[in-house]
Amino acid sequence: MRAAWLGNVLGSQGSVVPIFLQQISEGGPVSATHQVVNRYFLSLSDAVELALLTTSLDWKEGIFIPNPGVPVQILDPAKRFVGEAGFEPVIEIPIVMTGLRLGDKMTEDFVSDLELVDSADDARLRLITTPQLSPEGFDSSIAALKESVARRHLAEILKQLCWLVPEYRPSDNDS
Repeated sequence: MRAAWLGNVLGSQGSVVPIFLQQISEGGPVSATHQVVNRYFLSLSDAVELALLTTSLDWKEGIFIPNPGVPVQILDPAKRFVGEAGFEPVIEIPIVMTGLRLGDKMTEDFVSDLELVDSADDARLRLITTPQLSPEGFDSSIAALKESVARRHLAEILKQLCWLVPEYRPSDNDS
């Protein structure tokens, strides 16, 4: 299996660009999560190029990520789009901070602490190596998870989820 995780593709569904443009066309305010939130962005053409490049790497399997470059503070494109629309950012079109949503992070991470990053023979891509569960361990954990769900035992469900997905951290609302 081979996959590419591209992150934030400008102009795609879910991208901040259409949201910012709509908010500006309505006279504002433009909403951003936090003034120092950093994200990595790819243009649509770069995303297509990297996806095609990923399919051409016949000798490697796994999840590929772009070489992320420099992160962008989310406030910078918000101000830029307001300015390009002919308005004075913050003065004519306010920019409001909405705060981080549940699960949002201040910085975007492509790789967890448990994963390794390897080169992909192309400077634009990197290969993520993730520790793999044995098929027997996975099957056993899924069976235990199903049993915990059937008994509606939340603590045991969370324990099994944390074992299956070590990066998962239950929120205070989950306990």
